[in-house]
Amino acid sequence: MSNDTLVTSGRVALAKLLNASKFLFALSRGNPSWDGMWATPNPPVPPINATGVLDLMGYARPTIQDFLTPDDAGVIIEEGGGKYSVSASPTRYARFKLSLEPGVYAGNTLREIGLFMNPTIDPSVPSSQYMIPANKVTLAGDLLQLHWREAQPITEGDHFSRNFIVRL
Repeated sequence: MSNDTLVTSGRVALAKLLNASKFLFALSRGNPSWDGMWATPNPPVPPINATGVLDLMGYARPTIQDFLTPDDAGVIIEEGGGKYSVSASPTRYARFKLSLEPGVYAGNTLREIGLFMNPTIDPSVPSSQYMIPANKVTLAGDLLQLHWREAQPITEGDHFSRNFIVRL
């Protein structure tokens, strides 16, 4: 008999590898059949074997990639209530922040967000450009995290922001 554990220093090393990589968010209309299911005891859950999003609107680069530390007084708050602060040194909590500029994708409904690792983006797209049209992404990359949410209609003046925290 034996036991193995992914120790904290190994988790930090993996988080450092993640934060050194390029990422891209895929924004999706998802499946309208999910609407109204969020109040039920069993809301829709993304499948663990997912490789993409269902109804792509476009892509966005993370506006922030950094490390977090759990902190009861932290100002970074997860939807589930967890609180974090930014860490100046690597931790096992990698953060990727999605920020949509007002009016982007107006008239659409956001239901699904995929976080992809190591995308291939057309070289004509400047590295400073956060919003990327679907036709400028040659390969989205490997899906790391998939987020399904209640329908979020997007109107002309809306700004949307969300932190994705990968806990290792």
